[in-house]
Amino acid sequence: MRYTKLLKKIILPVLLVCTSIISVSTPVLAKDKSDEYTFVKKDLKSGEETSMTLKHSKKDRSYVDDDESYVDEISSDYEYNDDEILDYDGNIDDLGYDDYSEILDDYYKNKDSNNVTTDSQISLFELIGRDNREIVDDTTDKPYRSICLLDIIYRDNDKKLRITHGTGFVTSDNVVVTAGHCLYRDDLDRFVEYVEVSPGYSGDYEPYGRETSRTLYVPQKFIDNHSQSYDYGVIRLNNSIGDECGNLSLSSFDKYVENDYELHTAGYPKPSDYDYQMYECYGDLDSYTSKLIRHDMDTEPGQSGSPILVEYRANKYKVIGVHGGYDTDRDINRAARVTSAMKDLIDDASES
Repeated sequence: MRYTKLLKKIILPVLLVCTSIISVSTPVLAKDKSDEYTFVKKDLKSGEETSMTLKHSKKDRSYVDDDESYVDEISSDYEYNDDEILDYDGNIDDLGYDDYSEILDDYYKNKDSNNVTTDSQISLFELIGRDNREIVDDTTDKPYRSICLLDIIYRDNDKKLRITHGTGFVTSDNVVVTAGHCLYRDDLDRFVEYVEVSPGYSGDYEPYGRETSRTLYVPQKFIDNHSQSYDYGVIRLNNSIGDECGNLSLSSFDKYVENDYELHTAGYPKPSDYDYQMYECYGDLDSYTSKLIRHDMDTEPGQSGSPILVEYRANKYKVIGVHGGYDTDRDINRAARVTSAMKDLIDDASES
């Protein structure tokens, strides 16, 4: 009897307290929810545009700073220049997909007489201090052979065909990555009509030939908000080209932005002003978030879509960003950082 009273007064309360402590200190793990990313793709042959959603449960191993939500909402009002009007006498509404290739061939046959100085996507680019860019002498060397000149044809609001240029880079046998605004014109609120890529292009030299595009992909957030963080796009090619020129590998790992690697970029600034030569530049990381990189490498129009590279071992490179333009709020150049969503899109495009 005595022990029963002792049990009720002392031992049971102690057991209840211990049980309570254990239950409080043992958290219930929440199930990881898959992130969803929406992209818009355009089939260039049919002209059909469709929305697609990709899901993945693997989170980016990326740093998120205090102003991340602010950064994701930053949009750029791209200031497009007057690009060259292509010489075509017919009704452009009657043009078929294969006609664009012939028009582009005629353009290159006469390119020496094309005195154009404004064939660029946007004017939001900046030389940071002294121009430190240098011409790439051997575009068949790594990593340059995987970097492409883009020839882009679009229709303006007056139903005229215009040509502009950009930069991209090969990431798998049949996929090229570039800036979102190279593929989707926010000033016209529509996709471009046609893109050809030429890896390692130098002057009149096409070491790996040219390849035509089949499908274009752009993040829905870029179309809706012109967000700098989503200023990237993917091109699915009609035929494989990466087995000839090689692929560049992408990474979203923090170690490539945290360990003070020197940054490197290469691309095609104002092709008609620079004789269609590839230029490169080295520089430093200014700041970064999980979706954006700011850097001080010199760029000009035409270098949209250039890879932001780190050389992590001798002649071994990782792409950590896609150059997009000039961040006027911070007076520095910026690039969309490689993310899991970007890599998922590349994988989907290469398999579709």
